Order: sequence, then structure tokens, then C-alpha cells
Amino acid sequence: ERLAVQFCSQASAEEAELLKIQVGLEEQSVMKRWLNGPHRFAGRSLVDTLVVLIEIGEVVEADNLRTKMRVSDRRYWRIKI
Repeated sequence: ERLAVQFCSQASAEEAELLKIQVGLEEQSVMKRWLNGPHRFAGRSLVDTLVVLIEIGEVVEADNLRTKMRVSDRRYWRIKI
């Protein structure tokens, strides 16, 4: 039971962190006038967010998100290709 609580706590913290980053990305898409913007990221999965960033050419932002959310190299390259 204790492990389940720890898992839920960690998963919630990661989801909250992702949402915070997504809101920041939405603000950047408006301020920097990204291709076909403004974009909506909040509520998307991590993979969907990475795919959208790569599709609109914001690879640097995708790389930063990958690092912050600790996405493995293998998973990231599958998403990228």
C-alpha cells in the first residue's frame, strides 16, 4: 500500500510538472509566433506534446522537454522518427 501511495504521488507530481511546462510552451508559441500558432499543449500527453513540437520545427524545445521529463534516448528517437 505504501508503494502504491508513493507511485501515485510521483505520477501526480510528474503530471503537474508536465502541465506547468505545457502552459509555458503555449505562452512561448504566442510570444515567439511559432509556425501555425498559437498552439494548445495543456492536457496533451508527453508524447503528443513532443510530436507537436517536432512537427512545428521547435526541436530545441522538444529536446528541453525530453530532458526535463527524463525521456529515454530510445523512446525519444522513436517519437522523432
